[in-house]
Amino acid sequence: MRDQTPALNTDAMWNNLMDTVTGRNAGYAPGKGSATPDPIRDRMLDGVGEVERFSDVFPSVFRDEKIIIPNVTAMEITYTKRSKEARIELRRKFENKHRKEFMLEFAKLGDEKLKSYGFTNGDILRIKDGLSPKGYVVHHKLPLDDGGDNSMDNLILIKEEPDHKIFTSYQIRATKGLKSGDSADIKWPMPAGKFYANK
Repeated sequence: MRDQTPALNTDAMWNNLMDTVTGRNAGYAPGKGSATPDPIRDRMLDGVGEVERFSDVFPSVFRDEKIIIPNVTAMEITYTKRSKEARIELRRKFENKHRKEFMLEFAKLGDEKLKSYGFTNGDILRIKDGLSPKGYVVHHKLPLDDGGDNSMDNLILIKEEPDHKIFTSYQIRATKGLKSGDSADIKWPMPAGKFYANK
C-alpha cells in the first residue's frame, strides 16, 4: 500500500472529470453526503462555508502530468487568505503542540489497524512517541493559509511523496495571486478521516 502512486487516467477520462468538477457536464447534479463520516467535511457539507460536494475523486496536474486524486470529496469553498502573522502563529502552535497530540491520538487506533495501513513495528513506535513515521507528514485538510485550524478533525496523516506534494501543489496553483484578505471561490479536494490512502 505504501508504495502506491495516484493512478493516471486517459485524457478523455480526465477531461470528463474536470468537466464534472467545474460543473460543465450538462446532466450533472451536485449532491450532498458521503460514505465515509468526517466531522470537518460533514460540517462543510451541512452548509458551513458555502460548500457543495461534487465527486469522490479530483482531477489535477502534478509534475506536468494529468492525475486523479482518489478518496477525496471535491468541494467548492470560499478561500480567504489569512495574514502572514496569523498563519505563522497557527503553524507555531501546530509544530509545538498539535502535531504531537494528533499522532498520540492516531496511536489509539491500535497496532492491528496501524499494521493494516502498512506501518512497521518501528513506525508504530514512532507514532506512540507522538512522531510521524518516516516519509509521512500531518496534513491540514483545510490549510492554515485559509480558514483551516489545528483541530483534530482538520488533521490527517498522509504520505509525503507524492501525496502531500500533490495536495500542496494544487493549493499553490489554485490560490496563486491571492493576497492577505483576498477571497476566491475554488474547488478543493477534501480527504476524510485520520489517514489518507490514495487507493
